[in-house]
Amino acid sequence: MATEPQAETKTICRTTCQKIGIVFRCLIEPRMLLLIVYFINNGYAQVLVSTQVTRQIQSVKLVGLAMAVFAIVEVLTTGILAQVSDKAGHFLIGVIGLIAEVLACVSTYYMNEYQSWLVYLPPVFFAVMDTVYQTEVEVCMCIIRHSACQLWVDSLMMN
Repeated sequence: MATEPQAETKTICRTTCQKIGIVFRCLIEPRMLLLIVYFINNGYAQVLVSTQVTRQIQSVKLVGLAMAVFAIVEVLTTGILAQVSDKAGHFLIGVIGLIAEVLACVSTYYMNEYQSWLVYLPPVFFAVMDTVYQTEVEVCMCIIRHSACQLWVDSLMMN
């Protein structure tokens, strides 16, 4: 027995609206509000390095190398910080991300003035910060696992 297309469409719309409602309820969940800092910082290092930091480099030849340093450090720190996180816990990784963010901002200021080997320092610190924030958001979401947020967390884990 075939179902009517209208009935199937209504079911799909109802299910979609229910999922959207779950996500919005999750947004006001008190424990999820603690992740706002991670969400704000998640990924902004890539934008900042590729636009603002590279714009400050006076030699165009160094821009590509600075971006490559960012990518290489991000790949390397993923494995290293995963090992540290397993042994020392997530709090230490969060502190490392915060320290890297502060050092990245300070080194960007000095890089602008001195333009020596310092042009590679901000991409290194931003890469460490970005690695921490991108992985810790996923980990914290798994730790929080609340029934109202379960669907949202599961959909993020699949992406």
